[in-house]
Amino acid sequence: MAGSANVHNDNMAVTGPHGSRGILWANRRRAALRAYGSEVSHTMHAIPMARSKRAERRACLVSQEWDLVIIGGGITGAGIAREASLAGLRVALLEARDFASGTSSRSTKLFHGGLRYLERAEFLLVREGGREREGMQRLAPHLVHPLPFLLPIYKSMKYGKFAMGTAVWLYDRLAQVEPGEQRVVLTADEVLAREPATNPQDLTGGVMYHEYLTDDARCTVTVLRAAEQWGALSLNYTPVTGLLYEAGRVCGVTAKDAETDESLTVRARVVVNAAGPWIESVLGWDDQEARRDTEARILHSRGVHIVFDHARLPISHAFAIQTPDGRLLFIIPREDRTFVGTTDETFVGNLYHPEIMERDVEYLLDLVNAIFPAAKVVKGDVVGQWSGVRPLVLEPGKASKDVSRKDQVWVSDSRLVTIAGGKLTAWRKMAEDVMETVYTLLSDLGQPVNAWLRERAELLSPVSPLPGGLSIPPKGLSDWIEQEASRLVQLGTIAAGDARMIARRYGDEALAVMQFGQGDATRIVHDVPLLHCELAYLIEREMAVHLTDVIVRRTGLGWFGGREAVTGIARIAEAMANLCDWTAERLADEVSACLAESYWGERSLYSAVDSLQTAVPGGGL
Repeated sequence: MAGSANVHNDNMAVTGPHGSRGILWANRRRAALRAYGSEVSHTMHAIPMARSKRAERRACLVSQEWDLVIIGGGITGAGIAREASLAGLRVALLEARDFASGTSSRSTKLFHGGLRYLERAEFLLVREGGREREGMQRLAPHLVHPLPFLLPIYKSMKYGKFAMGTAVWLYDRLAQVEPGEQRVVLTADEVLAREPATNPQDLTGGVMYHEYLTDDARCTVTVLRAAEQWGALSLNYTPVTGLLYEAGRVCGVTAKDAETDESLTVRARVVVNAAGPWIESVLGWDDQEARRDTEARILHSRGVHIVFDHARLPISHAFAIQTPDGRLLFIIPREDRTFVGTTDETFVGNLYHPEIMERDVEYLLDLVNAIFPAAKVVKGDVVGQWSGVRPLVLEPGKASKDVSRKDQVWVSDSRLVTIAGGKLTAWRKMAEDVMETVYTLLSDLGQPVNAWLRERAELLSPVSPLPGGLSIPPKGLSDWIEQEASRLVQLGTIAAGDARMIARRYGDEALAVMQFGQGDATRIVHDVPLLHCELAYLIEREMAVHLTDVIVRRTGLGWFGGREAVTGIARIAEAMANLCDWTAERLADEVSACLAESYWGERSLYSAVDSLQTAVPGGGL
């Protein structure tokens, strides 16, 4: 039963040297289960999120009627799956490609309150974002890293030092920022003392404040795994192909496993369209004749980011820059890289792989060189890049940079639920918004959710740790990583630097990661941070199906791996081929797809790409 299965999941808690918080959270879970567990009547599936278990997952999907089917495996869909599972609902989630393969892996990698939303007086959005950002430190401290930001002020900028200082003060109050992270107004000399490479010409001062750096794709997969622990069932590479109807009401979906071409029919009481940039495609299936002349509801906005070696742009603080077109540009150090973004313009084109134009790169380079003139960065310095599409709720007459990031929930005449807009930071609140609508629809069907289970979801949603975060203190992550890395080195054969890497990436599940792949905690490629055991873990516990799933999303090497990842991709592909029984032809196809999705070959970013044709067994690219 659901209660016993959830208690089993709690046994994954680490109760070693960092376990006091883990015991606290586990006790809260168990207390809730004792109170509410007997109300859950369905059986949880207990099928691992493994590539090898796809057939079992397909069989489970079609074997029953679900309370809720979610279309879309980005952060929005994952958050809804977790929220619904906490309420005891039977939840299935289908993703057309890989989890987080759309917008949710292509953001600026920040949990932020939205400082620029103050200009549009969206105070509630700022307050919500700030508080959810803080809450993520309780749910998954290993995925959220406080980062000091410098906001330099120049005479030519729209807002001066007083205006920006006041705005950040209000931002801190709305977000309830703790004293150690609240804003500090700086003189020009103080800005230059902190970052000497900053352009001094017409600099009037600056503001220091904090935002939180994250790994957006890993956050999405982690939230989805949390949903699975509470009983949800998810499947990637399973595009929905249509909607099912009964008496004029949506009652499920048709889908196809893209890996096997097998068709599926998945029945559900409620269907939620959380397909991100593709939500209008789903809406188009819902009574196409009625929607034929309906105006678009979504504005697609494209954002581009570029990456440098940190040595080429060696800043110690992140920067937020007021741009001439009224936005904020971010320049952010991330381990041995520095990345810059984002652009913001209306987009029509390939939503899955939006192109990167030369003008995008030039625009970002110009802004960087204006702030750091001595750096003189050029296109040849770019070691990584990505482009993504934001699905914004259309506001006629407004440019994409001025459109609100607030989410909206719609219900069609056939009771298809659609959520649009929103942002990464507010994933949990967005899920709560959707679930209020779902609860109403289930009640209308005469199948209301038990009040005790709704209370369980309300109680546990903001406090139940995500996988990997059970025993980590909300503050002091760096100290925890050092202690955990030391413990991992003592328990297994792993280099200290790699121990820190997997502790940061997987939190208190790092030791479990080391137990995969016959316990081989060495690197596949010497200068690429990816371990043999880690690769096996990603395939067997995070349903990595393709090489791009590992390189681009599960590890971020596609964006941040640099030349080392490009030159090492053939050996990594061979290692994955051995685990997945790929043919030589399949291996070559996987490398080719990875080069394309990583944008490595599109602008001939590296000359190493040209040599891969002979490096990959089985032929050309």
